[in-house]
Amino acid sequence: MGNSVTLRFDASSPTFMSDSARLHLLLFAYYYPPENTSGAARPARLTRYLPEANIHCHVIAHGHPPPDQARPDTTYVLPGHGRPLPETLCRFTQRYLLRINERLDWVPAALAAAHDHARSHPVDAIFSTSPPLAPHLAALAFHRHSGLPWIADFRDPLAGNATRVHRLFNYDPALERRIFRHASLCLANTDGLADQWRQRHPAHASKIHLLWNGFDPAVAPPSPQPRPPGPKIILHAGSLYANRRPENFLHALAALAQSGDVKPADWQAVLLGPTAPDTFIHSQSERAQLETAGLLHVDSRLASREEAAQAQADADILLLLDIPERDNSIQVPAKLFDYARTGQPIIAWTPDGSPARRLLEQAGPDVLCLSPLTPTAEAAARLAAFLRRPLTRRPLNPAFAEAFDGRRQALTLASAIRALKRI
Repeated sequence: MGNSVTLRFDASSPTFMSDSARLHLLLFAYYYPPENTSGAARPARLTRYLPEANIHCHVIAHGHPPPDQARPDTTYVLPGHGRPLPETLCRFTQRYLLRINERLDWVPAALAAAHDHARSHPVDAIFSTSPPLAPHLAALAFHRHSGLPWIADFRDPLAGNATRVHRLFNYDPALERRIFRHASLCLANTDGLADQWRQRHPAHASKIHLLWNGFDPAVAPPSPQPRPPGPKIILHAGSLYANRRPENFLHALAALAQSGDVKPADWQAVLLGPTAPDTFIHSQSERAQLETAGLLHVDSRLASREEAAQAQADADILLLLDIPERDNSIQVPAKLFDYARTGQPIIAWTPDGSPARRLLEQAGPDVLCLSPLTPTAEAAARLAAFLRRPLTRRPLNPAFAEAFDGRRQALTLASAIRALKRI
């Protein structure tokens, strides 16, 4: 899938034998269950399956959940539990100097919790995952103090990320260089990002590894439930934020509504999930038109993972949105893997050649991919043709299921962690 070389997992490898030496991984993850965000899913999968390779994980996470919801082997911390001076500096920097919320005020508390844990428990390696940047900053500081190998995981790009708009100066390139200099491994979640890194950091090419997002094989998608009579549903499940906006889809749907090719008795688009203040900045009139006609329902609640999963299973078509203003993208929305497992048809606005398009075309379900630069009239015509087709569920491609199985991905990471300890 692309030109990048992935780490290989061989189930017969002695790395995964039960008598392998136990390793202890300290994992910084701002978002972690029971937090209900997509950013919590990746570290949760890793901590579920790394113990199969005899790697024990202790997580430093944000929050203060009720005892019955807290995960074992997890220290939840909130700002205000670190050293006073660093916390004051972090709060000032975050509030007055930064436009992006990097969650800097969490860093001192997370670092204090890490030191407390390390005083009474063994730690063999450090892992951090972003965004936000706070986990990487805490891990960098802990690495500098301890000298332990550090794995920096990027769920989104840092330097060159179009969604990261700064207030005073762009510190992303300098910070990325610093992370690459100190980290033992840097994990990209798409091959496009890994390729960009190799061009920007040739001296650190050996540190760059690809660990796609994926799905948890222990969590099966729900079965569709009976639905009362009504229009067929086109569903987008998940947050709409930054440059991930629905204007291309709404422009095309509004054009079909005006021409009479889509009627509210037959179809309704549902946007389920939080929206940012500028989500409809380029589609306000289309939103109003479609909502008035009954063709669009915006439900801005943060649905539970269970509710969102059931909504995906019950929908007739699933909608995937990439960055709308450009005809290039190196990221893959994490919901793609959940969508693909339902077998439902998928409509995606994503650039030609993007990782998301390549994965969708290999996943198995019936897919309509449209470029963000496709003219509205052409997009509307292709959308109308797709909606006239029979709606059929298609099974997941076995090769796709194998490649993006979260258990296999965690065991791949275990190989890399153990290789670090052998260096």
